[in-house]
Amino acid sequence: MFHALGNNDCSCKLIFQNAENMNIVLDSNIFISDFSLESPNWETLLDFINENESQIIIPLIILDEVGAEYERVTKSLLDDYNRIANRLNKLSTYDSDVISIESGNMMPTKDSYIDYIKVKLDIEPFPYIDSFLTEVTQRAIKRMRPAKKDGRDFRDTLIWLSLKRICENNDHKQIVFISQNVSDFANENKVLHEDLAAECKEEGLNIKYYSSLKSFINDFVVQYSENLKIYDEKWLEENLDYKDIEDQLRDMLYGEDWVGHFEYFYERTADNFNVKYIEPMDIDNYTSYLLPNGDIILNIDMKGIVYVQEEFVDRNRDKIYEGDTINGGDIEFSVVVKISEGKIIQAFVNDNYSV
Repeated sequence: MFHALGNNDCSCKLIFQNAENMNIVLDSNIFISDFSLESPNWETLLDFINENESQIIIPLIILDEVGAEYERVTKSLLDDYNRIANRLNKLSTYDSDVISIESGNMMPTKDSYIDYIKVKLDIEPFPYIDSFLTEVTQRAIKRMRPAKKDGRDFRDTLIWLSLKRICENNDHKQIVFISQNVSDFANENKVLHEDLAAECKEEGLNIKYYSSLKSFINDFVVQYSENLKIYDEKWLEENLDYKDIEDQLRDMLYGEDWVGHFEYFYERTADNFNVKYIEPMDIDNYTSYLLPNGDIILNIDMKGIVYVQEEFVDRNRDKIYEGDTINGGDIEFSVVVKISEGKIIQAFVNDNYSV
């Protein structure tokens, strides 16, 4: 059975109520955060599914969106890889290429990734419903959430109608929906928006919203375990690989707009802005979970300060010059860690940071 411990929880109680035969719907952003579906939080979710005879249901519109994004991301990465490989080969003094790749042979497809999801999660997608088109149109005209004020956002409205139909088909008329799309489905407290909640109440439906896998897992805690007490804040500080965490964060922050942080940006503009380092990285809160095989999952809330450096490129000389480094502001983020036999074997930084 799946166990858990909150760092402020010392009570021994069972709070998996009505968890059996639960239907859980995941939005596309949950997959895009970890295409491999191999992070510790995914492992915890799948353990919960198995233990409670619940199931994951994915509308086909979400699967199609995830597959298309997977294809786009992999193509972009392969293009970047080939550009770097070509530059390395030009600099090579060897007779043969230093590195080569046939991108056409390695290009994953949308359909292959969707097949991977189906097998990994043991699902059949919830199909498109033709009759939804009229209702989607009417909701857009009436500006009914989750449609935007300008009447747009066909995708979110179609997902909402699919959620309601899935909920109607559930014996208990209740489902869980996990999506990072807080602005369209939730309020400032990250619970289902009042307009959508009122709609559910009127139709006798119960759709429970969570903004992340982590928040769902934290809400379904089973039992306190004395064996987890040793993995406290002091142990984490001594065993976390802060360099690895920093590297993951730097990759995520690459596309952020840092220009406005530099007071003189209107006088001279850098070619790039790089995250130089993040420190200090302090532990703010954590929860712990014991899996059936004895491995432990930790969800850790952390915070720090981002330091950003200017980068100037001299293309004539093919050189890069570093400029000033400034305080880019505070960052809050979360890390999920897997422990096996008393050692950290995986640390995965979630992409739902705020800076």
